[in-house]
Amino acid sequence: MPGSAGPVLVNVQALRAVAAYMVVAHHIANNLAHYTAAGRVPELPALGARGVDIFFVLSAFLVVMRSDRLGPSPRAFLVQRIVRIVPIYWLLTGLAVLGIAAGYRLFDRAAITPDALLAALFFLPDFTELGTVRRPILVVGWTLNYEMAFYLLFALCLLAPRRGRVALACGALGLLWLAQVSGAGGLAGYWGADSVLAFALGMLLARSLPSSGLPPALAGGALFAGAAGLCALEVLYVPSGLPHPDLWGAMLAALVVLGAVALERRGITLRAVWLHRQGDASYAIYLVHVFVLQFVSKAWKAAGLTQSVAGLVVMVALMVVLVPLVSLAFHRHVEVPLTRYLRGRGRLSGRGPGLAL
Repeated sequence: MPGSAGPVLVNVQALRAVAAYMVVAHHIANNLAHYTAAGRVPELPALGARGVDIFFVLSAFLVVMRSDRLGPSPRAFLVQRIVRIVPIYWLLTGLAVLGIAAGYRLFDRAAITPDALLAALFFLPDFTELGTVRRPILVVGWTLNYEMAFYLLFALCLLAPRRGRVALACGALGLLWLAQVSGAGGLAGYWGADSVLAFALGMLLARSLPSSGLPPALAGGALFAGAAGLCALEVLYVPSGLPHPDLWGAMLAALVVLGAVALERRGITLRAVWLHRQGDASYAIYLVHVFVLQFVSKAWKAAGLTQSVAGLVVMVALMVVLVPLVSLAFHRHVEVPLTRYLRGRGRLSGRGPGLAL
């Protein structure tokens, strides 16, 4: 992982890859249900979307763990996060803007307003006149709005003594969440979404999990319970109208991360080199895959190949092959060189908390 510090957490790398491909699978299923095979393929449970909960827990876990070890200043921490996240996101947002300006309908947009562009570039919600929030131009960027807000909050908490940082950050997130459940709208309601508690859980895990891990049976049980719970949540409980599903998703994702990290601390790791390479490239996979899905599905539809089952099967197979190939190429030839260059310019030497995505 570019810019990570200390030893690589093997199970975390694998979990990053799994979470990224959960999101990819979710978007492929949505593509079929709402675009290429609308009316013929039913909408599936959104299990893959729970990869975002895992990302949020991992992100907070890694930030606390590495900031405790390295002790960055608030400024250094924010610079590291900006260099790691913003250039690639802006680059791909710009690519989407150019495509839409050239007349292509991308990510369900035919035009870009100045407000939408500014909101996307500065990780802010794009509110409509009715108070709802539009997705960013690069649709997956909504999660980065929350990531960047969390990083800003944590940077402020770095001003406090080490022992109080996590409590301060969790308290702030808890207050925002309480405002949201109390009916607050606007920015307080947006930043207080149920899913932000995944960051609080990740921070608490980083501080509370023993360095020796947990007994393997207990750690494995947590991992299995979290994964099974996420499946049950989307298959059984969300369709029945369970309140606050994202809050449940955050807690179950925290169980998955707890199990994976606790097993590693007992020396039990998943050593699959190919999976770890996907984990290295998880941020690229997350941002790039939506372009691949758009390109393939629009090409298939234009060629009239979405009318048959065989055509849809081939389309999905091509997506499954192209997403890792294109994402890894982008990671290797664009993301890594650009991040290294910018870190060199800023004399950051690559040290600091790595991004969970």
